[in-house]
Amino acid sequence: MLFHAGIKPLLTTVRDVIRLNNTISLKYAFLASEVDISDLIGITAIQVFAPHIYSSLPLYKENFCGSPQYPSGNQEEQELKTLYDNITQDLDEHIKKPVTEVLCYLFPKVSSIIKKGISGVRYHNSSSQRLGNIYNANYFDRYFSLSLDNSLSIKEAQNIILFMNEEQIKETLLRLDAKKQITLFLDYLNAFFAPLKKTDKYKERIVSLLLQIIPIWKELHDADAANLFSYPWTWRMMNTVDCLLWVINDEHERYLLLENIFKNPNVSTSIKIRVLMGYEKSHKRFLESDEKEKEYDEHIFKLDNVIARNRGSLAGSYGESIFSFFAIFEKLKPWKCWKQRDFR
Repeated sequence: MLFHAGIKPLLTTVRDVIRLNNTISLKYAFLASEVDISDLIGITAIQVFAPHIYSSLPLYKENFCGSPQYPSGNQEEQELKTLYDNITQDLDEHIKKPVTEVLCYLFPKVSSIIKKGISGVRYHNSSSQRLGNIYNANYFDRYFSLSLDNSLSIKEAQNIILFMNEEQIKETLLRLDAKKQITLFLDYLNAFFAPLKKTDKYKERIVSLLLQIIPIWKELHDADAANLFSYPWTWRMMNTVDCLLWVINDEHERYLLLENIFKNPNVSTSIKIRVLMGYEKSHKRFLESDEKEKEYDEHIFKLDNVIARNRGSLAGSYGESIFSFFAIFEKLKPWKCWKQRDFR
């Protein structure tokens, strides 16, 4: 769609092809491992054939980045439509349509106001933004410069996920945290594994990553915490565990991995409780219907018991607080489980 509807109509002469090819080649040499290649080609076409729009975009980063989540008649949507019309009003008629197609491809917000849900347009919610996409605010600036030395590159993130020695993962994650890049890394981690649910792909690597990440979670910090609409840090942890855990197809193997994590004394009880909450939700525990996956109850109770064995020390722990003690009681829910023979 990007080429046929957007770029191809802009290439009317051999000179046009050469200009675009030379500019793409230069940028690709510097940014190949930093950005999404199709997005790089698209924004470079804007730079070559509509340079005034290219130079305007960095001024409106907040307007164009992110995913469209507008209710009907939303003021923000109307403001973006007005802004877009102002930016593109001086375009020559013969390039206005293809440039619009390119911008719709690059920015889901633009697509939402121009195409109103027409098929073929990329739509992503905020949690699925891939590392490197131009509409991801963390990577937008890369498309307007040849290098950003203080940023987390795709190549570096992939190296951590797939190739780095286990002994180096903890140190590297803490270094990313100190540079306020850990949230960005987790975004990529989730986006990398989300499409692989129940495929068993990189299964051994997932085990290594979770065994390294969860014990140091309380040492990590949310770089977006100051933002009004930031994703709660605890939810991000639960989402990360859930995303990686469900790449593993066999439920018993998923349970064994969680058991290994729960037995680690370096993992706080409050973290275990929250991980268990996600596991219970996935298996529909406490649902009063046939949808409940009763065959997994045994595993859930065993994980409950790992937490319950620590409740004495937990109540007296300053670091965990009395809240976690009551959270354990809430998780065990004896009034719902008393008929289960595993409950003692």
